[in-house]
Amino acid sequence: MVRSLAFACIAVVTLACSSLAYADIHDSAPADEYFGPLKESILGIRNRLVAYEHKAASDLLVTGSVRGIDNVELAIEDWDHHYPRDPWLAGFMDRTLHIYGRAHALETEGAHRCLALLERGFPGTLQAKDAVVYVGHMKRERR
Repeated sequence: MVRSLAFACIAVVTLACSSLAYADIHDSAPADEYFGPLKESILGIRNRLVAYEHKAASDLLVTGSVRGIDNVELAIEDWDHHYPRDPWLAGFMDRTLHIYGRAHALETEGAHRCLALLERGFPGTLQAKDAVVYVGHMKRERR
């Protein structure tokens, strides 16, 4: 009897773990899918974010920078539309908001959409909390 109960418990745990693994795999966007107006892969989006993060703040203030950040945001929005539970999205959105902040563009439509997506899709996450605090801080600082 004890043996049967132990076997049943192991089977239930194994089934639950395999279901969770299945959900995680299917929640994530595939690496070879392309998003946004520029049809960027997740790696392409990440590379663009890294490039913006490495730019000096003064370089982000030049004409055209916000349009480029908007294109990244649109790609992330498209990615969110197709894979709303992808665990990578929250971090990408948070990073994008930090870039908008460095570009003095937190009042743009793209920044507002990005923050709304993050708060709606990933409420309570560290990334959402960080973004809300950061946006609030930057808005107070610029007054």
